[in-house]
Amino acid sequence: MDLRALLNEAQHRAVTHGDGPILVVAGAGSGKTRVLTYRFAHLVRDRGVDPRAIVAVTFTNKAAREMSERIRAAIGPAPGPLSIGTFHAFGARFLRMEAERAGLERSFVIYDVEDQERLVREIMTELSLGRGAWTPASLRGRISELKGDLLFPEEAPAGSPFDDAARRAYARYAERLRALGACDFDDLLLLPVRLLRDDAEVLARWRGRYDHLLIDEYQDTNGAQHELVRLLAAPPWNVCAVGDEDQSIYRWRGARIGNILEFEEAFPGTVLHRLERNYRSTARILAVANAVVERNRNRRPKTLWTEREEGEPIAVAVAPTETDEGRWIAREAQALVRDGRQPGDLALLYRTNAQSRALEDGLRRAGVPYVIVGGIRFYERREVKDVLAYLRVVVNPRDEISLLRALGAPPRGIGDKTLERLRAVAAERGVPLALALSAAAELPGVRAATARALASLGDLFDRMRARLASEPAAALVRLLLAETHFLEALRAEGGPESVSRIENVEELVSGMEEFAERTGDPSLEAHLTEVSLLTDIDAWEERAARVSLMTLHNAKGLEFPVVFITGLEEGLFPHPMSLSDEEEMEEERRLFYVGLTRAKDRVYLTGAATRFRFGVRGETVRSRLLREVPVEHTVERWLGDRRRRTTAAPRDVEREIEWESEPKLDESGREAALRVGERVRHPIFGLGRIVAVAGKGETLKVTVDFNGGGVRKLMAAFAALERLG
Repeated sequence: MDLRALLNEAQHRAVTHGDGPILVVAGAGSGKTRVLTYRFAHLVRDRGVDPRAIVAVTFTNKAAREMSERIRAAIGPAPGPLSIGTFHAFGARFLRMEAERAGLERSFVIYDVEDQERLVREIMTELSLGRGAWTPASLRGRISELKGDLLFPEEAPAGSPFDDAARRAYARYAERLRALGACDFDDLLLLPVRLLRDDAEVLARWRGRYDHLLIDEYQDTNGAQHELVRLLAAPPWNVCAVGDEDQSIYRWRGARIGNILEFEEAFPGTVLHRLERNYRSTARILAVANAVVERNRNRRPKTLWTEREEGEPIAVAVAPTETDEGRWIAREAQALVRDGRQPGDLALLYRTNAQSRALEDGLRRAGVPYVIVGGIRFYERREVKDVLAYLRVVVNPRDEISLLRALGAPPRGIGDKTLERLRAVAAERGVPLALALSAAAELPGVRAATARALASLGDLFDRMRARLASEPAAALVRLLLAETHFLEALRAEGGPESVSRIENVEELVSGMEEFAERTGDPSLEAHLTEVSLLTDIDAWEERAARVSLMTLHNAKGLEFPVVFITGLEEGLFPHPMSLSDEEEMEEERRLFYVGLTRAKDRVYLTGAATRFRFGVRGETVRSRLLREVPVEHTVERWLGDRRRRTTAAPRDVEREIEWESEPKLDESGREAALRVGERVRHPIFGLGRIVAVAGKGETLKVTVDFNGGGVRKLMAAFAALERLG
């Protein structure tokens, strides 16, 4: 194995380093996985280390599988099973082997989040921990945080009502897990650490088992993972950690950037290796990424470089609204495809899940295939579907499926027996189930609180139904949210997911305001019709190359030829929670750096001059992250009328692009009508023939039978159809 032919000079030095701890600071796209793979192979093939005496650990099962495949290909047949996997897989194997010492049975089960929350719910009832103030999810999340910080129940902080409740719940939770013969995911790290700390015999046995530890993505380790590595290592501390503090973006889930920044203190004698040659991006992309992240103080000096070409300037585009931002991105995607790109070459990245709504709308209208990576489509998210379920019952009381969903969001303690009695009343009166809610007070054997909740909901439906003709959709939703205490229920769930769900509901209201502004029809019926029409095309997406939509956090570890980073506005990206906290702002900057370095060839940075947030359209302020991008590497576009420019618009504009939102006109100035039977060409689906036409103007929809591409429903004004006659 000729390592010099396989590695660059910096990689070769790291791979062939002798004994002792080493930290490989590997910049984005610099080949860190290659270093881990070939260091494992070098230890086995060139230094004679038994492969069973090496531990290689990473964070995801996918990454572990890829690492295992590469290592096995490099070293050939092994004499036995290799220790290559995730931290949690290692912890589970450790506990199976040391079950008796850990106070477990070897057959212990591992509870997932749903199992854990079910158990916490029982404990809350048992200990009379009020569910009005906090939820099983928030208490479970707090217990997980405490375990990640290596704190046991007796060490948990107390003082505030929530801390006191969490401490009591944690103590009982630990007892119940043991009684049930179960562990949760955090136990797979916490219990091995405790056993290694407390049992000298176990510590000696496991330290003697391994000669070398190879740890990937060290910047993502939490307190328990860092301590596990420290305990398993023994002089001469043969730990090889690979990571990049500039890509530490998971503080919110317990990752400690200090683990990699203070690595030399934890492992004295550490030799530092830097991998700075990037094999992914153009020189311009790297210049921008370097300039942004160099503003952070919590980092080691490092400058990525490449032998690739300079590349195209970074495109900075500001649109009048978030809807225009989504439309422009969709049109740019179509142009890129016409120029030879595949839809799968493109990635649209955003800070929060709620932003995907306007982006999805733009892509859908243009007929650009897309997929949500690491998430679900906006209108399919749980909290959005819950609100839509209420609204569908208002419009159509016979929609019992939507009613049953609404009854459980938020939970009202309505069981099967109550529903049976309610159905009997509905049948007796000859009305749909939704119209029988007002009779709940008359139901025999139903708790008074449940009966009142049902009657109150029935009254709300009746009042909303009476206002359908006079009230806009957004106003009806605000009434619904206020009287059902929907947002309060989401807030009580606690944790980052709760914040995201509230943002999604607020974005739904903003979408209704935007729909009314765009179409002139503020009615609830019209909005629900569009939602149903525009989301009823998902089946074909699974069979086509698609543009990827994802949060910046989900993009880590991926790469794409073309990347759009969207919503670059103060209070959106960077996130509002970071604006007054310098450490949080540094993480936002690292998140921006991660997004930039996902791109191989082209980067687009976009935003909106005005945006609907919390149901109100307001002017935005240009993101400080965008202001930190060197202007010599950018070309800026203002997508609208110069007179409408606001604080989010660029000051120096290289070229103006007027936004076009009207359908194409024929030579006489009249709208050019599309006809059934007409042949057309689409930039992605190719040649086809129109088989149906519905609506007019901007709402004109056409159904096209594409040769070999299936039948598609498209919004004509935005589908970029070329007419062939």
